[in-house]
Formats: sequence, structure tokens, C-alpha cells
Amino acid sequence: MGWREDLIARHEEEISKMREGIEWLESDKLQMWETNPDGKRKSLNADMIGHYSRAIESLSQIVRQLQSDIVHAHRAEAHD
Repeated sequence: MGWREDLIARHEEEISKMREGIEWLESDKLQMWETNPDGKRKSLNADMIGHYSRAIESLSQIVRQLQSDIVHAHRAEAHD
């Protein structure tokens, strides 16, 4: 397995963990809060879901690019 495949596997594992985190946040199995200076608590779940969603999209784009690079590398090797 080459370095691209290693990165793909690592990124796919991170994507899976973030998707699970989103499921937990959406189902309220996990609650994230911040306390405002006035002592009131504010849920951060929506913010975290947004953060995870953007991170998943970024990593997914990287995975697609790496997969494309692998295809091109194999084609180049076949022509050598």
C-alpha cells in the first residue's frame, strides 16, 4: 500500500468518526455547552454539526483527489 492509500484510509476513518459524532449530536446522546458570562448555558451542538459537516466535505474532496491521483499514476505506469 502506498502513501496515497494510507492517507485515504486515515481520512476515511476520520470521516467515519465525524459522522458518528454528528449522529450523537443530532440524537442528543452528546451535548456540548458553553456558559455565557451571565451564567446561561448555550448549546453548541448546531455549531459542532456544522464544523464536522464542513470537515467531512473537505476530507472527502481530498480523498477523491487522492483516488484520482492513484488512477493517473497507474495509467502512467502502464504506459512506461
